[in-house]
Amino acid sequence: MDFQADKPIYLQIADGICDRILSGELASADRIPSVREYGEKILEQQRRVFLEKEVPAIKARMNLLGLDPAIFKD
Repeated sequence: MDFQADKPIYLQIADGICDRILSGELASADRIPSVREYGEKILEQQRRVFLEKEVPAIKARMNLLGLDPAIFKD
């Protein structure tokens, strides 16, 4: 999901399901994921992107600015 895209989320979800059907990932006998299941999948993907791409960029920027990550700990 691209929450910054011009295309509404519900259309992105519909397109994703259509893509899965056309690619054979979802067969005709398979059930379509529930809204909750799909939401959990999206959340997992967003977490992975954050940890793999955004956190390293944040750490690099903090290092560049001479900031210690410990300032965020209670």
